[in-house]
Amino acid sequence: MKKMRLISLQMLICCLFPTLVFSQFSILGKTIDHETGQPLAGAHIILENTFIATVSSSTGYFKISGLKP
Repeated sequence: MKKMRLISLQMLICCLFPTLVFSQFSILGKTIDHETGQPLAGAHIILENTFIATVSSSTGYFKISGLKP
């Protein structure tokens, strides 16, 4: 019984390891004007202390992908 639990745990670790190693994060959002509530097209979104940036779409939405944990 103890050996079976050990084998199950090893299989679980082997299955989850690739997911953990290759996991990436994304940031999604929408830029809006505080006063009017209208979307801000072409707004520059920059992550502080990095060289990672993007520009919002014509509807104010943006996405930054491929971020490491």
